[in-house]
Amino acid sequence: MNMIMYAIYRCGCLVIRSIFILLALFIEHKFESRITDILSDAIIFHMNFKVLYPWETFKGMSYGDWSAVWTNWLLSEEVDTYCGQDILFLRGNIDYRPIGGIIGGVRHQDSDSFLNRTGDKGFKVLDGTSVLIPITVAYYIIGDYFNGNIIENEIKLRDALNSDFNFIRSIWAVIKKSSSKKWEKIVSNLTSFKMESPLFQLRVPTNSILNQLQDEPLKPGTYYAVIGGYFLLIKKLPKSKYCISFGAEGPGEYSTRSIYDIEVYSAASRITKDVSGHFQNLKPRSLNLVTK
Repeated sequence: MNMIMYAIYRCGCLVIRSIFILLALFIEHKFESRITDILSDAIIFHMNFKVLYPWETFKGMSYGDWSAVWTNWLLSEEVDTYCGQDILFLRGNIDYRPIGGIIGGVRHQDSDSFLNRTGDKGFKVLDGTSVLIPITVAYYIIGDYFNGNIIENEIKLRDALNSDFNFIRSIWAVIKKSSSKKWEKIVSNLTSFKMESPLFQLRVPTNSILNQLQDEPLKPGTYYAVIGGYFLLIKKLPKSKYCISFGAEGPGEYSTRSIYDIEVYSAASRITKDVSGHFQNLKPRSLNLVTK
């Protein structure tokens, strides 16, 4: 009897061990395949530039960190400017207006409108400039309302944020050289580049250029916020002329579309500005919140 029980015990151990080995091999294979997909997606060889991988940092900052800096830039008085910085921030179409021009009324965005930064509205940047592309993003602040409930803490911030992205119907980001008619995906699988920021301080100045064009304008002041979405960071565009188009549809009737012309030129001598420190006191940090 003891020998039979021991044999059953040994067989059971072998079966369990085999299951664990097969599971480990499956996970390893899936992980390696996923990494390979991302690595191959993030390089457009014939254009000679690379996209920052989701796990990489640029100037010591992650995608989440950069998204927080980008949000403060978006609501600053310096939006849509380039003065020799080593990174160019792009943006989506923000143009919500009250229906009938009634101040305080329901705000609406024309679904056919888009942000046109082509031709004379485009940008000329120095060679080696990086480009941050916010394909579609959303942010919430402590004190916002979501589904009729006030957002009181970071957990609720992130719950609201992720709920928004469950209803996106489509996203895209494509690039071409200006001399070409062929658009190419910057990466083939944008879902690999979904990011969230740490909790950070969002400062809205009184002279913010874009604040009043949001669906819900903020009063000037400082807020605790979290932003999330799909970002791409192209590292060091080489000299050429490019056209970049990106956007998204959903949730609901929401849509955003932007087209940028970017000319990258070289200079014999140049001094670039490091934008990573420009909003240094606005970078994400650990905060001790007193919630409502």
